[in-house]
Amino acid sequence: MSISQASYEDLAKRLAEADCDPGDILVVDVREPDEWADTHLACATNIPASAIDSQKGKIPAGEVWLHCASGARAIRVGQYLSQCRDDLDIKIILDSLHAAQVANLEMA
Repeated sequence: MSISQASYEDLAKRLAEADCDPGDILVVDVREPDEWADTHLACATNIPASAIDSQKGKIPAGEVWLHCASGARAIRVGQYLSQCRDDLDIKIILDSLHAAQVANLEMA
C-alpha cells in the first residue's frame, strides 16, 4: 500500500468525513505506556514503538495513522511497518501532541 505524512488537522478532517466509520481507520499512539497514561487521543490505541515487532501482526489491514510526541518514533515505526506489511495505508503524523488539541481532537 502506501506511506505518507499527515497532521492532526488531517486526522480530524478524516474522522469528520461522512463516509468515515471509526472502524475504518486505526489511530496508533507509539509512545510508551507511561506517556500514554499522562494524556492521549481518545480515538487512539497504544502500541509502543518498543513493542511494534511483536504486535505488528495484530494491526488490521487498511488505514493506519501513527503518532507520538513529535513524530520521530512514528516515522521509525511507519518505515518498519511499510517494510513488513504491504496491506497498510500508513499515515505518519508529524506534529507535536499539542497540535492535536488545536485540531480539536478529544484527549483522554
